Amino acid sequence: MAFLLLPVPAGLVLPFVYARRAVGVLARAGGLRRAGRRARLRADSLLQAAAAVAVYAWGLLHVPG
Repeated sequence: MAFLLLPVPAGLVLPFVYARRAVGVLARAGGLRRAGRRARLRADSLLQAAAAVAVYAWGLLHVPG
């Protein structure tokens, strides 16, 4: 069961990395209002990936217990 705890540190760091990249995409595009469709979709997909990784890490913490 200890091998299940190995991905937990990555699950705690990656959501913040993805969220920062999403903010960076929107900042490079000139903000949320000025961003084009492609930048908005990319930022949205990065935020969804951040949420998915966070939820999976949260669930992984409950498996050994």
